[in-house]
Amino acid sequence: MEVRGIVVSWAEGQARIELPAGACAKCSQSCPSRSMAMNSVIVADAAEPLAPGQCVSVDISIPSPVGAATLAFGLPLAGLVAGLVIGNAVWAGQPLPTLGAALGGAASAFGLVAVLERRNHRRAVVVGPSPTEGGVTQ
Repeated sequence: MEVRGIVVSWAEGQARIELPAGACAKCSQSCPSRSMAMNSVIVADAAEPLAPGQCVSVDISIPSPVGAATLAFGLPLAGLVAGLVIGNAVWAGQPLPTLGAALGGAASAFGLVAVLERRNHRRAVVVGPSPTEGGVTQ
């Protein structure tokens, strides 16, 4: 999704960009930014130096809702079930060790989700000057 914003500051390839509250009107995602009536500030990668007050277009990658739900709920559930099956097989149906193995499987899956989220982290990227504004605002 591409939105327009105003540069607040730029340093070492990172730009702080203020997005007007109206920028969320085009988005169909339900997030905290959409429900707030005030402007939000994001950090985006910007290869070129940007001047404060400059209008820019920002490309914000939004993950697939199905993929996010699978990663957040499906993988931990699969870890819990795998832990139950393995614990039941190893400890011959003893309840406490089986429960411990199930919780260990779920914890391992949550750790895997954290690693996958960090690796697949999508960032906002400044595309260039805003086509309608084109420069520094007054």
